[in-house]
Amino acid sequence: PDEAWAQLDAWMAAPSVRLLAEPEGFDIVLAEFVRRPRVRGAVVHDARVAALCVAHGVERLLTRDRDFALFPELPMRDPFAGYGARRARRDVGDAGRSLGGRHRMASG
Repeated sequence: PDEAWAQLDAWMAAPSVRLLAEPEGFDIVLAEFVRRPRVRGAVVHDARVAALCVAHGVERLLTRDRDFALFPELPMRDPFAGYGARRARRDVGDAGRSLGGRHRMASG
């Protein structure tokens, strides 16, 4: 716990970090979100995070948690979506350059 708190303390001390508090009207947004179908249990916390983001005008939430799709008012994006495909294209491109280089050397 001490190590975890020390890390949180370091993040909170960073000049680029701004902690979000519940602004006026937050409760109205949250009430709307938690009354939706399938918002139960742990998803209630997701509803709170989504409501906080919406209330603060967050443009996009980067998350792999698909439960946030229940709140279309908050656009989301999986930061790792397509990562495997991009890496595969890059690896194939690197292999092609390597083969091309060896071919030129052998024929030169």
